Amino acid sequence: MTLTGLLTRASDTQVRMHNVALRDRRVWRDAALIWLATRLLFAALTYLGETFLFIPPHSGQRVGWDALFRPWLGWDGANYAVIAREGYMHLWETQYFPLFPALEHLLAITLLQNPAATAVAGAIIANVAGFFALVLVRLLAERELGRAAAQRTLLYLAVFPTAFFFAASYTESLFLLLSVGAFLCLRRGGDGSPLVCWPRWQRSPVR
Repeated sequence: MTLTGLLTRASDTQVRMHNVALRDRRVWRDAALIWLATRLLFAALTYLGETFLFIPPHSGQRVGWDALFRPWLGWDGANYAVIAREGYMHLWETQYFPLFPALEHLLAITLLQNPAATAVAGAIIANVAGFFALVLVRLLAERELGRAAAQRTLLYLAVFPTAFFFAASYTESLFLLLSVGAFLCLRRGGDGSPLVCWPRWQRSPVR
């Protein structure tokens, strides 16, 4: 196919994009329902896991609130929290990129007013970013494929076996948010910078 043919085909695809804007309430509603449902499911599974796997039978112990949150703050999440508190103290820590721990540090010392609460800050960042990532995925999918396909896309993303990482203190939610934002920006003819393209996200792609 010639270059002219490729450009013509791309132009036709642009025309066929579905008319939906970021301010559309259905976009936010669908993302909110999926986000809330998955968080409730994760909380229930965590409760059941703590009850049947870690509490001895007939011991009379009960699952505390800390037990519901602790499993979501470990592994790499704990490493990010340490970097956010102390900086890069060891060479092996350089495998972790700095944006997420930097945001943890800023949130811990500003909103939480506790420099030691970086793990909690990481969980807040991951879940807030996860919600907005669902919003942008919903928006991009409907513009490209239509409303029904966009709703299915959110559902498939939510039930994917490794989707629980979006609720943990990991970088996946933030990465998805920025990546989908960049694709939305590029689809609008921008340079891929989410901050530059924020006004473009809000407008419908169909003129």
